[in-house]
Amino acid sequence: MTIPKDRLDLEAFGAFAQDWPAWREEAEDVPSDMPDAELLVSLTRHRPTWELLLTSVAYLLADPRKEAESDASMDEAEMRGRITELADALGSPAGERSVPGFAAIASRVATLPYAELLAGAPRLFSLLEGTSVAAVRGLMRHIYCKQRYPKGGAQYRQCLLSGN
Repeated sequence: MTIPKDRLDLEAFGAFAQDWPAWREEAEDVPSDMPDAELLVSLTRHRPTWELLLTSVAYLLADPRKEAESDASMDEAEMRGRITELADALGSPAGERSVPGFAAIASRVATLPYAELLAGAPRLFSLLEGTSVAAVRGLMRHIYCKQRYPKGGAQYRQCLLSGN
C-alpha cells in the first residue's frame, strides 16, 4: 500500500520508535532545574528523534493552512490544537491521518547534514523560548501514550498524567 505524500508515514520514523526509551528517559527524567536549552541540545545525540522533533516544531510554527502573507503568530489555543492534531497523527498507524505539509518538511530535515542538525539546537530553542518546550515534551508524551494505548480510554489518560 502506498501512502500519499501528504500523509505521515510512520515507517519513515522507524528509528524513532527504537530511540524512544532513550529519549523518554532523557526528556522526562531530567532534573527539574535543567535549562530547557540544555535539554534540547542533549536530544541532538539521537538523530531520528532530533529529526522528528525539528520536523514537528517546524510544522507547528509554519502553518501551511494560513495565507502566505500572514505572519501573525498563533495564539495558545491554536497552538495547542495543532499540537494535538500532530500528536494524534504521529501516534496513529501510518496512512490513517493526513498531516498536510508534514512530509515535505520531514524530507528537508532528513537531508540536513548532522552538523547542521546539531547547530540548529540553539536556534530551535530561541524559536520556542517562553512557549513550546513544555509543549514539545507534552507532544512526545502524547505520542508515547498513543502508541501504548491506541484505543484511548482510562489507561491512556493515566499514561498522559503519570508520564509512564
